[in-house]
Amino acid sequence: MPNLVGDSNNQNIAAVFGNNTDGGTGVAGNSISGWGTSGRSETNTGVSGLSTKGTGVVGGSQSGTGIYGISDVSAGVVAESNQNTALIATTRGTTPALIVNQWGTGNIMIGRDNRNAEVFRVLNNGDVQVRGITLTSDKNAKENFSNVNTIEILDNLECMPILSWNYKEDPSSNRHISPTAQDFQAAFGLNGDDDIHISSIDLQGVALAAIQGLNEILQAENAELNTKLACLEERLFALESKNQTEHRT
Repeated sequence: MPNLVGDSNNQNIAAVFGNNTDGGTGVAGNSISGWGTSGRSETNTGVSGLSTKGTGVVGGSQSGTGIYGISDVSAGVVAESNQNTALIATTRGTTPALIVNQWGTGNIMIGRDNRNAEVFRVLNNGDVQVRGITLTSDKNAKENFSNVNTIEILDNLECMPILSWNYKEDPSSNRHISPTAQDFQAAFGLNGDDDIHISSIDLQGVALAAIQGLNEILQAENAELNTKLACLEERLFALESKNQTEHRT
């Protein structure tokens, strides 16, 4: 039998309630092999933890689930804090600290701001909708700098296939344009041995380097054309001067 059981037949009265008036934990659950804290609801929140200063819900387990909440209609787990972080996921092993599973047809994740306006969304197919992404590019976070041959990058970019395609899970009308990760890896050898992903850093870097290479070629060609034009102008001036001299005589 469980050490603690709480029953309530009134929706306004909690089956189990823990209160700490000194900033400590309201409810804590710990288990050696089972669930540290389990909450289930047919129509409302499975587990809800609320704290004004301390931890809303703490659940611990040596080998099972620390906190598990399930609901048939409402939220399985709700975390809320008025002054601190609502939810922290920490692991000291090799597995991910947080996994979000969507076994239905809805979106995987939605983020909202303080106006409750949506600011990002992770779709069921893995697409991410977000206002913008800022990448870390601080030189103090980088090392092993080396110059690149912009002309060579431009040549490799020219030879690399750039195709129109769609993901296998998407309809054929949902088209994209880009190289494949395999072709990009073969052309530039970036991102380690990973030949199934393309880093946006590398895409942008290759594009910028190719622009510099193209500009270098255009400047050289313009300089050559200007030199030839100057020579032609000198020859034309000499011919005009000669014609004028002959005409006077």
